[in-house]
This record gives sequence, C-alpha cells and structure tokens, in this order.
Amino acid sequence: MEGHCKDTLKKHLLQVFLAALYYNPSATINYLEMKQVSKNVLLEILRMKKSFKTSYEQKCFVIGITNMLTVFDAPDNIKDPGTISRLLAEVLQMLDQIKKKEGKEALKKANKQIHQDEEESGDGSDDDSDVDDSSSDDEEEESEIVD
Repeated sequence: MEGHCKDTLKKHLLQVFLAALYYNPSATINYLEMKQVSKNVLLEILRMKKSFKTSYEQKCFVIGITNMLTVFDAPDNIKDPGTISRLLAEVLQMLDQIKKKEGKEALKKANKQIHQDEEESGDGSDDDSDVDDSSSDDEEEESEIVD
C-alpha cells in the first residue's frame, strides 16, 4: 500500500512539473536546473509515463514535453540531439495512445447513442411510419382554394 501511495504522489508531482512546463517552460527548466534535478525529473517523467492513464494526464505529458523542447536557453542535456529524438519518439507514442483511447471512447459513445435511438423508435426497424405525408393533403387544399 505504501509503495502505491508513493507512486501516486510521485505521478501527481510530476504532473505539476508538466503543467508548469506548459505554463512557463523556460522558468520551469531554469528552476529545475537551479535545484540540479532537471535530468532526474525528466527521467522520472519518462519512467512514469505509463501511469498517466487519463486523457488529461496524457495531454499534459505531450504539451509539457513539447513546450520543453521549445526553450531556447535549455541546458545542453535537453538540447542534445539524442535527447530530443527520444523525447519526440515518446511524444509520438503518447499521441498514438491518446488517439486510440479517444477513438474507442467515441465508438463506444456512438454505439450507445445508436442503441438509445433504436430503443426510442420501438423495434429498431427503419420503418418511416412516423414521417408526415401531409404534402399530398396540402396540394388538395391548394387546388380547392384555386377553384
């Protein structure tokens, strides 16, 4: 239980850093560098990324990491081509997970809506019995008025 609490707390703390990277990436990186923990925080974010289950957490990861890559005066360990390549690969992998997850959710929602629509229409057949055929009545009334 204690290990689970530590991982949950760590995940939420890392989410705070990802949100800070979204809000002000330069100041966040400078702060992490000042505390000499930027490399450790980045490694922990990458290690814990599988624990980011909700769309919000996953999108914070994507936005935070991509914003970090835009910082002009980032330290050399972040500007390293190998680091940039790995971070971009991680972002693309997370985007793929988000796409799959949201696609499944949209399909589930659509199927639920279809099921509800079928229940509301009765037997679910495509019978157009509820369509108003008053157009022929209107034509008869118009012809009577003209006569």
